[in-house]
Amino acid sequence: MNGDGSDWLFGQLIDWSAESMSEHYRDYFDLPADPDHAVLQAIMDGTPITAGLVCRLNPDIDLAIVIEEAAICGIPASF
Repeated sequence: MNGDGSDWLFGQLIDWSAESMSEHYRDYFDLPADPDHAVLQAIMDGTPITAGLVCRLNPDIDLAIVIEEAAICGIPASF
């Protein structure tokens, strides 16, 4: 284990699961975790992002930013 953070970065690459991502968002961004990981799993499976999904992850999010970022990244969204 290196103290430079590379072990954490590598872990994100090898454990690409909804559970892992939920824990990352909870720890890094201090956001509530998606307890059953259903929202993140739906997004990771390519389900179009909706306001309902986004608000379940972060009820305080600015939806205009989500719409803009989804368009930039080519992520399917339905608002």
